[in-house]
Amino acid sequence: MRESQTKAWTWMIVALAAMAVCGCRSAHAGSPETGAAAGDSGARADVAGPDGAAATASAPAAGGEAAAGPTDAERRLLLALARASIETRLSGEDPPELDPGCVTPYLSQPLACFVTLNTSDGELRGCIGMFESDRPLWENVVDRARAAAFTDRRFVPVREDELPGLVLDVSILTAPQPFPFASPEDLLARLRPLVDGVILHSPWGSSTFLPQVWEQLPDREEFLAHLCRKHGAPAECWRDPELRVETYQAIVFSEHELPPRAGDWFTIDAAGACRCTAPPGG
Repeated sequence: MRESQTKAWTWMIVALAAMAVCGCRSAHAGSPETGAAAGDSGARADVAGPDGAAATASAPAAGGEAAAGPTDAERRLLLALARASIETRLSGEDPPELDPGCVTPYLSQPLACFVTLNTSDGELRGCIGMFESDRPLWENVVDRARAAAFTDRRFVPVREDELPGLVLDVSILTAPQPFPFASPEDLLARLRPLVDGVILHSPWGSSTFLPQVWEQLPDREEFLAHLCRKHGAPAECWRDPELRVETYQAIVFSEHELPPRAGDWFTIDAAGACRCTAPPGG
């Protein structure tokens, strides 16, 4: 009994430590599963408890209202807020505040997200997010951008002189859904590279890769092996009969596609206050 309880608590602790940090496009100083740090306060990861039951995520499920995605104008605003949140932290200011007139119906939804920082040559510099939220999307982006820049324990905090060379990505997530499968071979056959983000819950803990990680690990077996190792499990943990799997999808956009520009429909001043200068168009 004592051994069973110890294993259960170990499982919960590893899950809480591992779930909120992503393995993103390119691993800095190692393979994509490097690191297992939780983010700062303000977000709750969807994790497995000692009884193996997952917490219920509140982000809309695939096919819901969030499926249409943000407009380009809203994407530009979220990316600008993410960058401004890091800039204001570096200057000792409070997080950016959004003018209520800028809060569109989409931005006000309680959508979960991850924020990723990459160097100009594609190396990962920080990535933290959550799987559930009861706050507006724009607030989550502000919070997760700061967490990715300053509390991802795989990296030293971002310095002011390196921020101009970083490229920010935002991933808006659908709610994780149970992914039933009949066998390890069935799991391999049905996972969708570049579409499915995957959460593994094994007897050793839990871990996740965003859909972008398929770019680095397109082979399904290799993808799952890295994901097992991410939470300290053997590479073959995806064959364990106790394995549970959840999948989710992500709307991903980047400053590569939508770089900061002058004359947009909003402005962000030096103190981080965001004001609308025009109706939020496309």
